[in-house]
Amino acid sequence: MLTRRGLLGIGAAGTAGLALAACGKDAGPGGGGDPSTGELRLGWWGNPTRNQNTEDAIAAYKDVAPDVTITPEAGDWSSYWDRLGTQVAGQDAPDIIQMDMAYIREYGDRGALLDLADLVDTSKFAEGTAEAGQLGGGLYGINCGVNSLTFLANPTLFEQAGMDLPNDETWTWEEMAEVGAELTAKSGGKFHGMPAWSGDDAMNLWLRQNGKSFYTEEGFGFEADDIIPFLTWIKGLLDTQAAPPAAVAVEDESKSLDQQAFATGKMAIGSYWSNQVKALDAASGEDLVILRLPTHAGNAAEGKFWYKASMLWSVSAQSKYPDAAAAVVDFLVNNEAAVKIIKAERGLPPNMDMRELIMDDLDPSDKKAAEFINEIAPGISDSPIPPLIGTTAVRTTLTNATNDMMFGKITPEQAANQFLDTAQSQITIPS
Repeated sequence: MLTRRGLLGIGAAGTAGLALAACGKDAGPGGGGDPSTGELRLGWWGNPTRNQNTEDAIAAYKDVAPDVTITPEAGDWSSYWDRLGTQVAGQDAPDIIQMDMAYIREYGDRGALLDLADLVDTSKFAEGTAEAGQLGGGLYGINCGVNSLTFLANPTLFEQAGMDLPNDETWTWEEMAEVGAELTAKSGGKFHGMPAWSGDDAMNLWLRQNGKSFYTEEGFGFEADDIIPFLTWIKGLLDTQAAPPAAVAVEDESKSLDQQAFATGKMAIGSYWSNQVKALDAASGEDLVILRLPTHAGNAAEGKFWYKASMLWSVSAQSKYPDAAAAVVDFLVNNEAAVKIIKAERGLPPNMDMRELIMDDLDPSDKKAAEFINEIAPGISDSPIPPLIGTTAVRTTLTNATNDMMFGKITPEQAANQFLDTAQSQITIPS
């Protein structure tokens, strides 16, 4: 569920940051301008499916560059960032790094990554998707796949409540809250309508629709008064029982995806990323319906939604074979053989030609997500800038303040000020 826990699960950012301090701005490639030869390492986090398709793509690269050797280094999310931070500090980073938006600035601003702007072709990427990896004037991460924030609806629970699915092209935040409360009331105590949707991405959507943003290159793009209405909206979800009580909500966030309330039929609407639809269809046994997020204006075309890079490909500035590593990244996002292997597991291909190529090969859940990504295009705006260094601590601070409010310890006004007062000292402003 895309709630506070989901947004906080970014591993050991503090450890990575300390390790990166040893890298510094002077880190750079050690030569190796021939893309057709080299001994490379490729590191990523994932699952058995991703591990297999990545290894298959590596094998397929032999047909393109038989003299390039790629050693795979698969890991899991929980240990990936500790290991990568240690590797970078020890001048032993993988040549090709699967990067997350939460860390791109942490590594890129400290000189650990190579500028790929002139090395990887993004000319066929969907508008706004290549920019995800931009820092300053350089491109330090290549979008692996396109995601978007969504709400998912369980049509069976709507039917049990005797309610129609909402019109997601016109619903407002207030109307969504009303739908959630009505679902709970009509369920007879069997399920709740929706989660107490919070976190920095949810807050950022609220802010963007009001002409603000969570982060700017100068720091936070809002004042406490700008987020009090958002926190008040969350409190209203609990007060009307649209969302479960605070204790239940916090406990639910600690569960695995397949055990959460939405996946087990105890919540009618859930907040997730579009590439999680497949897993949730399977966990719930339902053909879930993907809904657009609400707007203040009641017009999806003014939603200020954005395409998020599910993850990025980066090249270590320490690589002895930077051109060869960049050529592998180009292959992974732009080559028919690679994209047919990877398909939509890392998100929908940002390269529009490659996206069209695989559409007929997608299973029903992935195809549903792909069609949704295409449908929301009229409401898509510029992607948020990469999170500032310190975002992990900021997310913890936001969670703590929101939790205190949800448990009735403080008011939304106090939560907004408590959060911002602490968070101001936790971010690093880009130099």
